[in-house]
Amino acid sequence: MVEYIATIFYELEHEWEQKQMGYQLVIKALLLKILALLYRGFALEKETSQKVLKFQMDYNRIMEAIAYIDKNYCQPIDLKSLSELTHLSPNYFSSIFNNVMSASLSDYVNKKRVDHACRLLRTTKMNICEIALKSGFNDISHFNKVFKKVTKVSPKQYREQK
Repeated sequence: MVEYIATIFYELEHEWEQKQMGYQLVIKALLLKILALLYRGFALEKETSQKVLKFQMDYNRIMEAIAYIDKNYCQPIDLKSLSELTHLSPNYFSSIFNNVMSASLSDYVNKKRVDHACRLLRTTKMNICEIALKSGFNDISHFNKVFKKVTKVSPKQYREQK
């Protein structure tokens, strides 16, 4: 079930990035689907229902930060700013983010940046250093390390595979 929910989150991300007509309704429907699956997956006990409600409340608390990241991932993003945006302490924000997104803040941001770099590698002739900078990485060696961690290949190898 976790893998299935993860694929729904990728669908959510795709809808958010594409922003085709009606994307907001699709996102709401996918979120409701996730909640329904979580609800079914747990026993219908009061304690379990509270877990689903807590997940929903936690998601709602960080939703604005997720939207900010999705829109500004090429810019510097830091925990302090996001925690201020959501009116949560940095530690509590990190805890909620990890639980809801099943990834740390840095892993999530890096994934968004690498996805952007992959698009640029596929669709442009920009050099890898330019792509790293346009994707939010200020250090080419860090970009190469993160890119390889996420895609299992170097940026050069990725471009050659396209």
